[in-house]
Amino acid sequence: MLNMRRCGLENDVHNPSTEHRVKKIIAVYSSKGGVGKSTIAKELAALYSTKYKVLIIDMDIEFGDIATLFNVESRAGMMNSIRRLGDYQDYNAESVVDRESIICDIVVKINEELDIIPAPGNLLDAREIGETDIENMIDVMRDCAYDVIIVDTANTADDRTMAVLRRADKVVLVESLDTSTYVETMALFEFLRDMQFDISKMSMVINTVPSKAKELDIHIEELIDLIGIRFITTLPQNYRVRLQNNLAMPLVWMHRDSEFARGIRRIAEEFMPNMSYEKKDMFSKIFKK
Repeated sequence: MLNMRRCGLENDVHNPSTEHRVKKIIAVYSSKGGVGKSTIAKELAALYSTKYKVLIIDMDIEFGDIATLFNVESRAGMMNSIRRLGDYQDYNAESVVDRESIICDIVVKINEELDIIPAPGNLLDAREIGETDIENMIDVMRDCAYDVIIVDTANTADDRTMAVLRRADKVVLVESLDTSTYVETMALFEFLRDMQFDISKMSMVINTVPSKAKELDIHIEELIDLIGIRFITTLPQNYRVRLQNNLAMPLVWMHRDSEFARGIRRIAEEFMPNMSYEKKDMFSKIFKK
């Protein structure tokens, strides 16, 4: 079981005298459910946390899985806390302490390098969170002492999801090798172009690729050509992924030499180079108290 602790951001919340800003905000997105988007977001955050200070935000507001994947619980009253963050984007001596308190209401600390903001546990609360609330939260968290923020999105193109995609520096588009995913992605791209969204910041990952070619609905090269955006890597079908999700333990921590973990590392290095594991024992860092 993961080591969950209270926020503990006393030294991490933005100090007006520093120039620390998040190096990258990376959204993990798909227009289709069930393609492994949340798993990839979790694994990316876990891998980055072996080298950087990382925050993962679950912006699948109504039905997010990140809390379950890390075996933590959402906090009561998150909606009010998220909304209050919008009041503290202008830094002054009076606001910093209040803002730290609000952030600690929504952040769950996994270990010294990895924090999460889970989705609200109450569906009625989730429905009250709007586009502006999400924009304010991401803008505020960008100025906290994180190196990387991973955002797991909903598989929609509504205003809330678009707010995340617009705020992200990079977007990982998760695809699978089936015709329905391709059809939905083409409809998505038409919508994004109509919205004048910068598609150039999107890169594609193909997940759950079968080991046998005869099991493919559509071939990898064909999908890459049809989608037409930068392709990063494929991720194989792997029974350990589901097992590690059920154990609430990232596969990149437990089976770091597996083909799946190597694929996650290729994604990570696309945005933050030199993501080789440190030689010292990973577990002493992951579970450091």
